[in-house]
Amino acid sequence: MIDFGANPSSFDSDDLELKELLELISKKVDLKKSALSITLLISDMSKFQDINKVYKEYFAIRPPVRVCVACPRPSLESPRVLMGVTSLSSIGYPVKNLHVQSVSEWAPSNIGPYSQSNTINSHILLAGQIGLNPGHMKLKTNFKA
Repeated sequence: MIDFGANPSSFDSDDLELKELLELISKKVDLKKSALSITLLISDMSKFQDINKVYKEYFAIRPPVRVCVACPRPSLESPRVLMGVTSLSSIGYPVKNLHVQSVSEWAPSNIGPYSQSNTINSHILLAGQIGLNPGHMKLKTNFKA
């Protein structure tokens, strides 16, 4: 883990904390070119829309795959946003990106600014997924045990 010097108690919202975190990490790693997968732990899922706005502004085209999970803060001094990044240094492998933005029968459209998968060499990185039916983007509710 790298300490980027952010002081979590200085932010009053998840989206501002994410914006600062992205800026701090970008001083060490070019996330826009090298990030393949990002895991976000946010303090409150009701802030999901605000987080998406910041994320979309930062990753405009071919964003990395993403998993976003709400995780309660153990204390007020704890960060509102934690981020794990899988990135690629320039080693020359091509990256195949899947970013479906429309409704299809074979893949759910995104509910946020992320890609569904990135494939590099023989490794596939996948985004988090909730149980939406791809054809109509509704949750399945009648599961049988």
